[in-house]
Amino acid sequence: MNKKVVLVIFGIGGVSAIVYSIVNKRIDKKKEGRSYEFQRILKNKLEPENNINDPLFDTSKVDKTDLRLNSDEHESIAKNIWDSWAWYGDDEEKVYSQLRLIKTDDDYKEVAKRYMIKSEGVALDIDMKDRLSKSEYKKVSRIIDSYEK
Repeated sequence: MNKKVVLVIFGIGGVSAIVYSIVNKRIDKKKEGRSYEFQRILKNKLEPENNINDPLFDTSKVDKTDLRLNSDEHESIAKNIWDSWAWYGDDEEKVYSQLRLIKTDDDYKEVAKRYMIKSEGVALDIDMKDRLSKSEYKKVSRIIDSYEK
């Protein structure tokens, strides 16, 4: 092959690579712009302060029975909290996560009943006060105070 043909082929290949790179950058920027715009719109829709008058976020019309857990869930949460206590160190994060599964005051009372059965008479509140530090118990109290009454 002669040198001119090789140079032309490499020249065409180089120009093609440059054009391809420019086009891909523009496509990526377009996608990035759309993605950013989508995230901005979604954030505005999901932020509660932006939706105060939106009927989708009106919690006064929520049927409180929809928030209730079933008896198997009560039992499971009580068991998991009981299992989180240990001689060598308690799993406080597990306690927090289990308490966050509860949404209503009635469910908490039901879990506490199941816990008392599992612990052979020790109340959940008393056990948490005994086992958790003051700051950990404050965290638990905040979770419990957040339940629907």
